[in-house]
Parts: sequence; C-alpha cells; structure tokens
Amino acid sequence: MIGGLLAASIFTGKIVWNQLLNIPSENLPYITVVIVAIGVSELLFRNKIKLLENENESNRKIGIYHTASIMRWGILEGAGLFSLMMPDIPKINVLIILVYFILIRPQYHAFESLLSNK
Repeated sequence: MIGGLLAASIFTGKIVWNQLLNIPSENLPYITVVIVAIGVSELLFRNKIKLLENENESNRKIGIYHTASIMRWGILEGAGLFSLMMPDIPKINVLIILVYFILIRPQYHAFESLLSNK
C-alpha cells in the first residue's frame, strides 16, 4: 500500500517534493481529509478489535486482527489516493498518510501483546 501510494506520486508527477510544505492558507481545510481518515480508521479498527474479547480460538483472533487491519489500511489508502488525484488538495496529506502507515505497520510483538491482553 505504501509502495503503491509512493509509486503513484512519483510516476504521475503530482508531488513536487521541494514544494511539499508550501501550503496556501485556502488549502488548509483539506488537511481534514487526512485527519478524518485517520480517526475513522482507528475507530473502526478498535471496534473490530473489541471482538477479540469474546474469542478463545487463536485462529479466529488472527482472522479478526487481519480484518481490522485491512479495514484500517483500506481507509487510509483511499484517503491517500483521493489526495493524490485531487488537484487542489495539498500533497502534504499523502506524506502524513505515508508516515502514519509506517507508524502502524504490523509488528509481531504488538500483535502478540494485543492477543494476550484480550
């Protein structure tokens, strides 16, 4: 997903990396697209993870975790592609989403602690 967003931004030439932080003041409200996408993705992820409390079988827990992660990544990728395709939306949105993707990357110890707490 990160690779797709990065490749799309490079190949389409939509992002001029030198002018990334020059955001006109009239485009600042568009950054809310990213903030809303992050908030909604986290809300859906956490609601889906709450289902782990009722499960005893580890295969079911893994399935629930994968489903929750795919939902979260899909929403973020959609917001990133939306930001890439719209001409008036600042491209800093894509950078914020890419950084957030890196922060929420799957890690075994985080998954293991999540399963042990539920």
